[in-house]
Amino acid sequence: MMPKNFRKTILSVLGMAIFSLAIFGIALAQDAVDDSIPVNTGAKRKALSEDRKDKQQDNAEARKEAMAEKFCEKLSGLAEKFGQKVDECKNRFQERMELRAGNWEEKQSERDAKLAKRRSQRDSNLEEHFEKLEERAQTEEQKKAAADFEKAMRNAVETRRDAMDQVISDFREGVKAAIEKRKSDVDGAVESFQSAKSSAFSSAQNSCSAGSDAKAIRASLHASLKAARDGFVSERQAMEKIQVEVQSLIQIRKQSFEKAMNDFKTEAEKARVELKNAFGEDDTPPAAPSTN
Repeated sequence: MMPKNFRKTILSVLGMAIFSLAIFGIALAQDAVDDSIPVNTGAKRKALSEDRKDKQQDNAEARKEAMAEKFCEKLSGLAEKFGQKVDECKNRFQERMELRAGNWEEKQSERDAKLAKRRSQRDSNLEEHFEKLEERAQTEEQKKAAADFEKAMRNAVETRRDAMDQVISDFREGVKAAIEKRKSDVDGAVESFQSAKSSAFSSAQNSCSAGSDAKAIRASLHASLKAARDGFVSERQAMEKIQVEVQSLIQIRKQSFEKAMNDFKTEAEKARVELKNAFGEDDTPPAAPSTN
């Protein structure tokens, strides 16, 4: 016979084993039940994707709010930086205008020097022509005709040069006025832009001081600055292009030069015909050289 204590131990072990098997069986049964229910994996993925999107959106909104809160703290620095950029753009424009004006004046001086040189050479040729004409004049009638011819040609040359000098002066004054007007128009547009910019930053600063929503302040400032910039661009586009006005002045100068030349040719031809009549058909002196 087994000892009484040993039998109790065996019975206790068997009881625990039976209890464990029962728990294991319940778990298996639950797994079987769970496996028998179909799982919609697509819905789970969609739910997870939407959850991630929500979290990303929440994070983005949080970042925006954080940036907006810091915006008011940095507003004065932003205004100063923005103003510096505007001043830099204005200075660059002024430098370009001054450079163009300097180049324009330099070219004017070069043209004046070349014109003076050509006139000096042609005056020398004309005087040489007059000397040869006086040498060929034999009779009193021919001498008088030669003198009249010289006087007529000198007057025609002087009239033509005065007319051309006036045309050149008018052209240059017109170009100068166009440049100054362009600069004045741009300066006015820049001043309007700077005023709108200052007003936008001042309004934003007042809103920040009043404790308004930083995000709304930032959006309002951005809209105001964009409107100011669009207004500046619109004003610049509405300005008459200086090239258009200069081309018009060039056309006027060309027509005036042609008129001065035609008037000179008319007077020179008239003087030549009178000289020809005095010298005769076979002894007609050559025409005077062209002059500016």
